[in-house]
Amino acid sequence: MGTAAATGVAVVVCMAATAHNIYVGVKIVNAVKDKNKKEIAEEGTGESGKETGDSKTGEREYKKKKNIKGKKPKDDIADRFRGQKPFKGESGKEAAKRVLQEYGEYDPDDTGPNSDFNQLKKFFDTHFE
Repeated sequence: MGTAAATGVAVVVCMAATAHNIYVGVKIVNAVKDKNKKEIAEEGTGESGKETGDSKTGEREYKKKKNIKGKKPKDDIADRFRGQKPFKGESGKEAAKRVLQEYGEYDPDDTGPNSDFNQLKKFFDTHFE
């Protein structure tokens, strides 16, 4: 009977330790998620500690499209990037970098005149206020 009791106690202790480790792990994951959300919100503005967007939903606001009269500028961006918009307070350069990073296509060495980076930067600078 003593061996069975010791085994039972060991099982209970292991289950308690496992439950505690899961609880602590969840708290760590949630803390990292919250920190990452805050860093992402600060990343586009270049100003740390500044809150952007709607505080209720945690979403950032996009720039509005310009009302261009007369000759329309060229829209030479790849179809996969259509619908992307810069955030308020974000330059065309920052927005182009962010979009290319989202698609996993950002290369800091490839920023020449015909690169996706340069085309997105020009598009965001000319089409959004």
